[in-house]
Amino acid sequence: MQKLITVIGMHRSGTSVTARALGALGIELGDRLFPPGADNPKGYWEDAEIVALNERVLTKAGSRWDNLSPISSAVLTSPEFSDLRREASTLLGGKIGQSALFAFKDPRTSVLLPFWRLVFDDAELDHRYVIALRNPLEVAASLETRNGFPIEKGALLWAHYTLEALRGSVGRPRMILQYTRMLSNPPEGLQRLAKLCGVQPPKIDSLETQAFVTEFIDKNLRRQRASDSELKRSPRVPEFVRELYFNLQNNSDNFDNIDKIVAGASSLLGPLDVAGRALDLISAQLRETETILKTDAASRIRDLEVDRTRALSVISDLEAEKVSDRAVHAASLKELEIDRERERAHALSVIAGLEAEKA
Repeated sequence: MQKLITVIGMHRSGTSVTARALGALGIELGDRLFPPGADNPKGYWEDAEIVALNERVLTKAGSRWDNLSPISSAVLTSPEFSDLRREASTLLGGKIGQSALFAFKDPRTSVLLPFWRLVFDDAELDHRYVIALRNPLEVAASLETRNGFPIEKGALLWAHYTLEALRGSVGRPRMILQYTRMLSNPPEGLQRLAKLCGVQPPKIDSLETQAFVTEFIDKNLRRQRASDSELKRSPRVPEFVRELYFNLQNNSDNFDNIDKIVAGASSLLGPLDVAGRALDLISAQLRETETILKTDAASRIRDLEVDRTRALSVISDLEAEKVSDRAVHAASLKELEIDRERERAHALSVIAGLEAEKA
């Protein structure tokens, strides 16, 4: 049976690092990977065709990647999505081919697992999951920088994706990979991933491990940093989000406890949806206000430019008049000088005549 490893978890939670680590284990990640970008200079390690399909599934479900409303499992497994499931099966089958082991990463899959698990089961794949876990305050700060989301919305999105990833992967082999642990101890992370995948773990001094550690792992790329104590003190991260993170952090290797934690926290998905809708409404109002202010500012700038143009025109006219006045004044002075020269010459002529008579 072919194995499939799916990397899930919230955006900005270390899913790219996780996918690249799977690549370091020699696992194929797809043939249409996105190129690196400004927010992921070391690469996204996402297959563009799988991401595009996930976007279409979200659209058909009336949702978006940043929507806090859970998508019903009944909706995603309904006959209405059968065409997309067949398309997903064909797409995935073409990418896996004859490979014994394949992996793909797209955080959107976290909220679409009921859809994908039907695809995996129909293809008789041994599907396993890696759930990326990162401090929700860091995730929210990263989303604030990249997408302009309020910290509160970013924290709620983290909870939404994390809960859906954990709920949707129940009953299958899986592991939680903590982002900070992966950065601080890459060889350990590779060892744990190798165990889940059922492959021989690379030696610490192997070329694959060293390439991953020295060329890809870069702690400077962790632009948003928040300690556990900062998360505890943050008034902008809801208390249940903080509790969920610390519970998962402390039980990352004990899925019996995690399933109980998730079962208790899942009751908050309804209120989370309500809070998310309120935040979306507030954000929309803020964007509208910002647009109005920008429009008013642009109009004011245009008015000022018109006033400036008029002022420059007046100054130009005054300068022209000044030059003209100077020219007229200069001509008058010249004529006066000529007249005085004539008078002087006449006076000299008279004096010369008188001198001649006297002689």
